[in-house]
Amino acid sequence: MDGKGTRHLDETDVKNIVSTLLGHSRSENSLTRAAACHVLWLSYLESSHSLQRWICEGVLAALLPELQKFPTETPCWALRHIRYVFRSLNEEEHYQLVTLLLVWFCTADDVATQRDLKSVLEILLTAPRATPRVCLHALFDLGKLHMRLLDVHPDISDERAEKIRLVEDLLFLCER
Repeated sequence: MDGKGTRHLDETDVKNIVSTLLGHSRSENSLTRAAACHVLWLSYLESSHSLQRWICEGVLAALLPELQKFPTETPCWALRHIRYVFRSLNEEEHYQLVTLLLVWFCTADDVATQRDLKSVLEILLTAPRATPRVCLHALFDLGKLHMRLLDVHPDISDERAEKIRLVEDLLFLCER
């Protein structure tokens, strides 16, 4: 091939493609949703380090504004994408993401959302990039939530017991 018919993607192209695929990953159509996620993450897995980084930046550019809205508005679809790109996060992005997810975890009313958040926080808190700063921040926020949950009422409902267990699991991870 002489290369005349090929075009190389630059960073902007990659981020635009990521944004489009993320949009399709929120589709009402389950096949469209699955295909978009599949294409995005197969591309990520098969890419060079620099291309993985651009994909990560594209995902963060789309997700961080969503996560920065007050947590009740944050869509759970974002969690799936975080699980994939966490390896490409730099230290500051890792810290920012853990901080936003902790706010969401601590203010979530339903146990199902907390369970979903816990699974992502476990990945982020046990990642090699989890610095002492990240773990101390998590310990502080989770410790406050733990005390609030224990101080509410002497009788513990099943839902509150589940929330306490989720918090204790994350506290254990942070103390490593």
